[in-house]
Amino acid sequence: MKSRVSRKREGRIIAVCWGGIAAGWLLLWPILDGRPATFILECLQALILAITSVIVWYYTLETKRLREEAQRQTALLLRPFVFITATWSPNALAGVQLDNIGNSAAINVTVAIEAHRLIIPVLPAGQFRVIDLIHIIEGAGPGSVGDVNPLPISVEFAQRAYQGVLLTAIYYNANMTPYETTERLSPRGFEIIHSGRQGAWTGST
Repeated sequence: MKSRVSRKREGRIIAVCWGGIAAGWLLLWPILDGRPATFILECLQALILAITSVIVWYYTLETKRLREEAQRQTALLLRPFVFITATWSPNALAGVQLDNIGNSAAINVTVAIEAHRLIIPVLPAGQFRVIDLIHIIEGAGPGSVGDVNPLPISVEFAQRAYQGVLLTAIYYNANMTPYETTERLSPRGFEIIHSGRQGAWTGST
């Protein structure tokens, strides 16, 4: 069903076309007066053809716009949205939580924390994952890749994070389209710096 706006737009286009035909005919009439009927008919056909080309061009643009809007709506339906929150112990980062509040599962959710690259294979829509952090004295220990819980981090990093830390979650939808969410976390809360297609953000923090 067409919207009221679409019907009004079509009405305006039809009115403009008929007005164009009338205006073109009035402009051409002094030139055509006294010419053979076949010549007048050819000019009229050319005028109608020109206006028809404008109509086709308009509907081509409208079709393109509707297709792009449909693609945008489909992307929103398939998009996961992962964000990060943190828990804090006195003067140190104690844990992180990943929440997926999007419309579909997040695939291969990846977050880099100190020397570790935490990877969660699947985080379904509407669910969350809590990662506890263990503070170790001697450095951060060997870096790890994968789904590690609890995750060992250095005391130095945990205390430095207490002043504010920037973390980025990278994840994919079912079509393996990459997304990312970058946040600044502190004991006062969190601020989402960017969320969207991976690589679309070029800002600095």
